[in-house]
Amino acid sequence: MMPVPNECIGKLIIKEVEDEKYRILLNRKYRFCIDNAERIKKKASKMYEMVTTNRKQILTDNSCAFHILEAGYREYIEKHSLN
Repeated sequence: MMPVPNECIGKLIIKEVEDEKYRILLNRKYRFCIDNAERIKKKASKMYEMVTTNRKQILTDNSCAFHILEAGYREYIEKHSLN
């Protein structure tokens, strides 16, 4: 989970991927994400909250420093006038 400005996100057109095995894998992963979107969002939110409040030290030790990523995101947005 990292904050990324929309202007920095590119689309991958799965049907245009030449490697058939990789295309099949991407389709499976995409379908899983679509089918489990709510569950994924809930778990991500719960983990974020646990890490940022340091509720479980083992999670905090093995996670990104979200506050640093968020500060970098805000700095990038400001620098590039993407508000």
